[in-house]
Amino acid sequence: MTLTMRGETKRTATKSRGWRAPLHGLYRRASIVRTTRIANMLAGGVTTRKDGGNVVSEKTVQEPLEANTRLSKWITHCLSHGTHLKSESKSSICRNKGNNKYKLHDDEGSLELYTESVRYAPRGSSDLALAYANRSAVLLHMGYYQECLRDIDLALKNNYPQHLRHKLEARQGQCLAEQQRHNKSLSQQQITEMSQKDNKYVTENKKICSQEEMATQACSTNTSSRDCQQEHYIELPSVVHGENDKFPFASSALDIVYAYITFSNLNLVEMAISQIIYDKFKGRHVKTNRDIKIKEILFVEKPFAFVVLPDHYNVHCHHCCKSFIAPIPCWECSDALYCSEVCREESWEDYHHWECHGGLQLFHSVGIAHLGLRVVLRAGNLRSVRQKWEKLKDDVNLPGVDGTELRDKDDCYKSVYHLVSHLGEMERDDYLQYALTAALLTVYLRDQTDYFKEVTNKHTPSTGPTENHIQLRDALFFVGNLLHRHVAQLVCNGHAITKLHTAPGINSSQVVTECQVRVATAIYPSASMMNHSCDPNIINSFHDQYLIVRACKDIPKGHEYSIELGAPSINFKRKYPGWLKVCLFIAR
Repeated sequence: MTLTMRGETKRTATKSRGWRAPLHGLYRRASIVRTTRIANMLAGGVTTRKDGGNVVSEKTVQEPLEANTRLSKWITHCLSHGTHLKSESKSSICRNKGNNKYKLHDDEGSLELYTESVRYAPRGSSDLALAYANRSAVLLHMGYYQECLRDIDLALKNNYPQHLRHKLEARQGQCLAEQQRHNKSLSQQQITEMSQKDNKYVTENKKICSQEEMATQACSTNTSSRDCQQEHYIELPSVVHGENDKFPFASSALDIVYAYITFSNLNLVEMAISQIIYDKFKGRHVKTNRDIKIKEILFVEKPFAFVVLPDHYNVHCHHCCKSFIAPIPCWECSDALYCSEVCREESWEDYHHWECHGGLQLFHSVGIAHLGLRVVLRAGNLRSVRQKWEKLKDDVNLPGVDGTELRDKDDCYKSVYHLVSHLGEMERDDYLQYALTAALLTVYLRDQTDYFKEVTNKHTPSTGPTENHIQLRDALFFVGNLLHRHVAQLVCNGHAITKLHTAPGINSSQVVTECQVRVATAIYPSASMMNHSCDPNIINSFHDQYLIVRACKDIPKGHEYSIELGAPSINFKRKYPGWLKVCLFIAR
């Protein structure tokens, strides 16, 4: 029962049998009971939906959180038998295999094995120091000088044997000399040239080349500089006409259009706000306030949260989505890999300390629900999330009434929270699947992390065990409900971060195929304001985690921006006809 984002492949079907067993039992029980029983099984915030002609209140899953221990036992079993665990023996075996490859001058093979050795080596162990040192040797031979110097430094920091240090010091001197001789850093002229190439537009295919593609092309023309792929720096492009102070990450040439429902008579009404336009059919959407030319940049947005797909853990940073040659692993698990120590530290402080110790392998089975969890964790600890939710709860306006939820670039959780979830129009089967998945993730946070320590550590003489249990239960329902909401939102609002992959033919110099490969899933709250269309006028590209939206045709003033309506979105629309009430599809 892997949850997918608008057509995502269910690649974990075989691996997730253990996950399916406990959850499907709950799902079958929920599916055969009457509506009143469902209402009793669910708890958390209230969602109003129509069921059999009657309006009922349903909440997030209560029974798995309170009574069921099967999920908890299964989670514990998975985490204790996963491949995420550090292992000195695995690290040593991989290092020895890498040594054999290195002796045979198989640089690619030895680099891969040395990286595996680094990945599994426990923190502070001699195996970690030896793995870094050996990897630095092959990196020097391959011409990745900056990575070589970093690995030497990491080996020395991790108690590299004193009697072997002279080898590392000699290698460090050789690397610095080679780096200086070949002048590995990009010149300012090259940076300028790549910046100009960023505007390249292929009209025939309606495809925009991302900055990363330009950088890769520039690197390929300089075969003596293997470092340029990693060490080049390209400033992100700017949106046309300057940034919008009311619409973060968007051009000032755009206006966000709001529609809302009043509490008094449930009728759609026009908002009396400057530059806000009302449209009862499309809901919130984006329009131009001036003419836009083809290729002009309309959004440059950093995601509120993203998750790298499991198949790409070995090539993309867990925290910034940058591709890497010689990754740095998490201190505690072998799953999360990073491009730098900075990303590793920021990831740990921000969210990974709750996902570590096997959580990532568990999340492989839940598809896009992992991103729903990441959204909650990115919002902060339990106290921080509650404080943010209290402000949202006390807001008398519905989302979009005053436009404030899209004005804070530093904390976009409010805009994520107000994204459309379609829970009210959702089929019961999907509704329950999302709710039960939210329950699984909540059980994980309860049993395997300290996320709920704020309520579990409050037991005092004045606060008895019964009251403490009530506080924990309320906290579980609160988080479970948020997870339920965010999972449903991401099914129709998630973006796929893609990278251009090429496949060479028989002649290695001849490229025969190229395609966009999805490497991560992200949520961009500002760009999510755009509706879908089968006649889109914008196109997406990516620079690491950043979304860059350009016009793929001239757009007159007053016209709506719309993103491509692909097959996955069509499937979603067919499954949820009510979606048409919010999104307008234009066919020409």
